Amino acid sequence: MDSIDSTGAALGGTTTAQVSREEMRQRRLEALGQVGSSTETSAAAAAPSSRSTARHPIYDLCDTDDDDDVKDESPQTRAASNESVGDDDDRVNLLDCATVPPAQSTQSSLKTSSSSRKRPAAALSSIDPASPASFQIVTYNLWFQMLHPTERMKAIAQILSQCHKVDSPLVMVGFQEVIPPLASVLFPALELQGYSIVRQPIQLVPYGCAMAIRNDVATILDWGFRPFRHSIMNRGILFARVRLSTAQEFLFTTTHLESPLGEDRPGSTERQSQILEMEAFCVQTLSKYPNVQSAVITGDLNWDDERARSADPVLSKHLKKPWKDAWEYLHGDNKNAVGYTYDAKLNPMIGGNFRRRLDRILLYPDNASLVQRTEILGKEALPGLSCDKTNPYNNSVHSVPVAPSDHFGLLAQVTVEANLK
Repeated sequence: MDSIDSTGAALGGTTTAQVSREEMRQRRLEALGQVGSSTETSAAAAAPSSRSTARHPIYDLCDTDDDDDVKDESPQTRAASNESVGDDDDRVNLLDCATVPPAQSTQSSLKTSSSSRKRPAAALSSIDPASPASFQIVTYNLWFQMLHPTERMKAIAQILSQCHKVDSPLVMVGFQEVIPPLASVLFPALELQGYSIVRQPIQLVPYGCAMAIRNDVATILDWGFRPFRHSIMNRGILFARVRLSTAQEFLFTTTHLESPLGEDRPGSTERQSQILEMEAFCVQTLSKYPNVQSAVITGDLNWDDERARSADPVLSKHLKKPWKDAWEYLHGDNKNAVGYTYDAKLNPMIGGNFRRRLDRILLYPDNASLVQRTEILGKEALPGLSCDKTNPYNNSVHSVPVAPSDHFGLLAQVTVEANLK
């Protein structure tokens, strides 16, 4: 789910779609400079100088001299609206967000537009025989709005720190709606907790996905970003092939599927194509790398399949292979455990009636993993913070509390069985 305010124009940097290749390269470098493009020293200035600590790498797919490895994007890529979904009772107002026209539709070849890297063999870690039997995964849409960004990102870093357990480490976090001002606060904090960051190419519009991988229990073997063939928002798949200290290998992915742009452009056709493309990529990767036991899809899928008037088909029936939806696996039809990660009734910043399970964690093959528990994160308002919100019906303004994001985070604790591929 997206929205955009007056800061959106600044994020794009220009409203002119025709940009020379040299200007594009320069703007990429300038955008990278906002969060740091070095794989070893990114955001070092933001880290406390009084603490001496090892730096953990940020794997940035834009840090390359090969323009062919990185997909060119329109400066109007970041397009969204005031999230009017079409239900009469589902109107949502996100802090007076303005609307930016969408970019033109793009169709990109995965062969020529994707970018990926392999980690040197010498960087692989040794196997720890005392490794934990289970681990945790989180997906979290950060909300790109510049509303108390420092406080919100510090709160999310603290939430994630509390999730990590010695006997069940938080191995991977998938983030969506990452922009440089948020990354400059969140990424250094996660580095101090022991995470490496894998980040989508920033290019002209510094907005996208990222992943945090825990260094002491996981080694990144390779990583990359693949743009979807059909997207007017230049969405795609951020992935990392990872070896845990148990010697098990996994394909972790995160994404932000096409967002709805009102009743006339719900984005359902694009989402249906994108999730099948993502599934095919995961299945192909498991086939290519026999040691990879399981693929994990995390992200803001913007998937609406739980109503009679849903725009999207039931996800489990739309996918070609048997995937395990972590929340659905544990809670099924339990009406007291709805699992809404975008909840206008419970999130103090939003207001309204829009409630959906937009953010999901999917595991493949479905028989290779056991979901032990799930948890919704970030439901509490941040103490002492508020913002002004305008009622869309009468234009009255009132103060509301601030939460870490407009989305709640979703956590799944997983045990993966051996040799089930």
